[in-house]
Amino acid sequence: ERRRPGVMMLLFSSMREQRVEVAPGAEEAARELPRQLEPPAVRRSRPGRPAVRAARRGWGASAGTGAAPLPGQRPQERQRGGRGRSTQADPALEPLLSLGDEPTLAQVRQAVSPVLRMWARRPRMASTTFRGLAEERRPGVMMLVLECMRDERVEVNTLHCSGAISACTRSSQVELALQGLGLTHQFRVVPDELCYSAVIGACAKAGEWLRAVTLLDDMPPRGLVPDAVSCNAAISACENGGQWQTAVDLLAGMPRAGIQPTRISYNAAISACEKAGRWQLALSLLGGIVLAKLAPNEISYNAAISACGKG
Repeated sequence: ERRRPGVMMLLFSSMREQRVEVAPGAEEAARELPRQLEPPAVRRSRPGRPAVRAARRGWGASAGTGAAPLPGQRPQERQRGGRGRSTQADPALEPLLSLGDEPTLAQVRQAVSPVLRMWARRPRMASTTFRGLAEERRPGVMMLVLECMRDERVEVNTLHCSGAISACTRSSQVELALQGLGLTHQFRVVPDELCYSAVIGACAKAGEWLRAVTLLDDMPPRGLVPDAVSCNAAISACENGGQWQTAVDLLAGMPRAGIQPTRISYNAAISACEKAGRWQLALSLLGGIVLAKLAPNEISYNAAISACGKG
């Protein structure tokens, strides 16, 4: 009655797995339901007079294609740049992307100058630009945009900073991520757990274990509560930095801090022991996964087996 064909098909699949009898014709009726629910406006049929009149008024003409928009589609969503983004919705994104990966501050300032006043009135609009730059992995450009906003006294919030830092993490640029964390203090923005976890993640990729552990220790004094994500990133940093003892200590300290270790936590610690040839400790941690009621996976077993081979 509620017209949920997808849920119905999943139920039929579960019933077959449990060997529960399905009423004859029930599955066929469920398969026909999506066709019955299809809106008339999107069916492949010849457009009527209202659609033709709408197209003549300009609503139906897509940029360079002449195709009518789907129901509910806004006009600005039709004009897109080369990467599939709406250029009308974000006038700053395309000029910034055209500057390349390493533009100068003057070039970035010139690109964002037309929208800075608009961002000053509506700071949330800058988030759209930051999301687009993050998708294209342009952390350096994002940092320069933050500097332009600071110089023009445009409000910078936690979302802007965390987005820039996360882009640095994805691009494995630890120095830039640390610079972004430092900029939060200049902007008088209180960095949240997401900002710290992103920087620790960047340190993990670079094997900067000491910086990662220092950042993790710096969170509680600032009123921030480390979680499994930040702890896992710190353990991974110790793994990549060859610090098996620190990795095991961090894992052991998670329950004492009220943080439940995950399978990722154990796997990172086991991999740290594997790289150091500590096979006995690796096997002990493998058993700890089972005791914690977490199912070991291929990574867990392979790391433990490799540790035994090296030991």
